[in-house]
Amino acid sequence: MQQLKFGIEEFFDLACPLIHHVLNCFGTYRVMFTSNFPMDSVSTSLPHILDAFSDAVIAYAPNALELVFLHNAKQFYRLK
Repeated sequence: MQQLKFGIEEFFDLACPLIHHVLNCFGTYRVMFTSNFPMDSVSTSLPHILDAFSDAVIAYAPNALELVFLHNAKQFYRLK
């Protein structure tokens, strides 16, 4: 089994400032979750990526999680 480079706490510490910067620049109504998985799997696991991203969004604005993970993509791609 592959040894992961970063645990959830380390990945959060690295990703959180970047995620907050993007949210500051574009706002919670213009940001969607995305990842570079499976390429990111050399650094951490998909659950760590999802947890770190969602924790960072909640820390920025607790009501933004559903926007970033669901509603913005539905609106952008015109999904029902």
